[in-house]
Parts: sequence; structure tokens; C-alpha cells
Amino acid sequence: VGGNMSLTYDGTYGTVNGSYNYSQNSQRLNYGIRGGILAHSEGVTLSQELGETIALVKAPGAAGLEIDNMRGAATDWRGYTVKTQLNPYDENRVAISDNYFSKSNIELDNTVVTMVPTRGAVVKAEFVTHVGYRVLFKVVNAKGKPAPFGAIAAVQNTSSADSGIVGDLGELYLSGLPEKGQVMLSWGENAATTCTFDYSLSIPESESGLIEQGVTCH
Repeated sequence: VGGNMSLTYDGTYGTVNGSYNYSQNSQRLNYGIRGGILAHSEGVTLSQELGETIALVKAPGAAGLEIDNMRGAATDWRGYTVKTQLNPYDENRVAISDNYFSKSNIELDNTVVTMVPTRGAVVKAEFVTHVGYRVLFKVVNAKGKPAPFGAIAAVQNTSSADSGIVGDLGELYLSGLPEKGQVMLSWGENAATTCTFDYSLSIPESESGLIEQGVTCH
């Protein structure tokens, strides 16, 4: 009586494989690890086994983003990974998997990069990231009326967040927000009229990763 089992796991930092064989008189366990290391101007990135022509994927600060058509590969804690095989002298597409929408603290300006590399090249696929929360505020004034339509919103004391414009019902969408902060609205001639509101993102996330919160601007 005998048998065997085998397992292969592809992950961000390489491939692990193992096998187990047994018979009436013996047992044998084999395992191995394969991967790659890419040294570049911004550090060192571990990856699955490297091909001849590759791309360094850069999504600053955005960990855990999966890459289309690369089983098990995702960006590391700094937001880097490697697309380990490209076709030289041909148009290649490096894309972030759609499941990034479930990550409430990551916003991407672009999700696809195309390139035509030469043979043996290491090219860069760079994605513009906004690391922080995506929030839909419902903004009212002290009297409970919607904030002015067209008011411009600016997040204070941070450079990572986007600015935004208030909608006709007081709705305001902002991305790249820290968990706590302050937002200033300005409107009118020369944006001379202002109000501010503080926020703290403690309500649960929806499946879309969008947080909704009502605030009063004073």
C-alpha cells in the first residue's frame, strides 16, 4: 500500500512546493522554495521566480494589491512587487486586480499601465496612489441646512488627501483621508466665506469600502 500527495503555493515572495510519498516500508517528504530578488534604486523587492524581461510594480504605500494574471502575487508592505514575465518588443499590460475596491484605505488614479520593453529590460509600472480612507460626507451648517453647492473642500494638515466640491444636497466625497482630521469649506467671491468641521472615522465600512458620515460645518 502506498500513495503520494503534493502541494504548490504561489505567494508574493515566491513559490513553495512540497510532496509526500509513502509505501509500506518507507516515507519521504520533499519541499522547496523558489523566488527572485530585484534590487533597484528604491530598495529591494522579493518576488516569484524572475523571467528575462520584467516590470517593477510601484504603488507607493498600497500593500496587498493583487496583480492580474499573476497567481498569488500582490504588492508588499511598501507597495512594490514584480511582474515576473513580459513579452519583449510587444505591448504588455500590467493591471491591478479589481478587488482593490474592497480596500477602504486605497484609492488609485490608474489601474493599468502598458509598456513595450526590450529583451532583458527591467521596466517600471507605476500606479498613482492615495493611501487613506474614501469617505462620503453629508455636510450641513449649524441650522441643519446643506452646505453651499460648489463649496471647495480642503483637508487640513495633510498632503495625501484629495480636495473636493460639495454637491447640491451637501454631499462631499473625499479620498486619501487619515482616520481623524479637519476639513475646511470655502465659497463665495474669492472664496472668502469659510467653515470647518472635524471628523473621526469610526463607523463600519460598507462592502464597497466607502465610509459614509454626517457632519456639521461651523
